[in-house]
Amino acid sequence: MDRTAPGKNFLIIAGTLYIIFAVFNISWSMIGFATADYWNEVMLMANMSWRTYYIITPLYSLYTLFMGIAAVKYCNVPEKVGFLLSLLIAGFVIFVAYMILIGFAAYSGLGMFWMLPIEFVVPVLYLIGVLKNRAVRDLY
Repeated sequence: MDRTAPGKNFLIIAGTLYIIFAVFNISWSMIGFATADYWNEVMLMANMSWRTYYIITPLYSLYTLFMGIAAVKYCNVPEKVGFLLSLLIAGFVIFVAYMILIGFAAYSGLGMFWMLPIEFVVPVLYLIGVLKNRAVRDLY
C-alpha cells in the first residue's frame, strides 16, 4: 500500500534538527572534555566539575541522536507511532533529569540560553508529526 503519512514532514524536520544538534553537542563535548581542567580553573560551575558536565552531555545527546534517526527512519510508517511517542516521552523525562542534574547554571555559564527554545520547539514538531501519523494509523 502506497501512502504518505501526514506527519512525515514534521518528523523529518524534527529528526534532522535532533541529529544536527546531537552531532554538534557530542563534538563540542569531546573538545570540552579535553579542556575541562582549564575550564575548572577559569570558570567554576556551582554544582559539578566541567569534566562531569562533558561526560553527561554526550549521553543526553546520544539519546537525542537516536530519537532523530528513529524519526527520520519511521517518518512515513504510521505503525511505529507508539514507538516514536514513547521515545518522545522518555526524551522529555531525560531532558528534565539532565537539566536538574547539570543545573541551569551550566547553560547560563556557557551562554547557551539560545538553546532552550530549541529544546522546546523541536519536541513540539516531533509531537505534531507523531499525532498526525497516529490519526492515519487509527484509520487503518
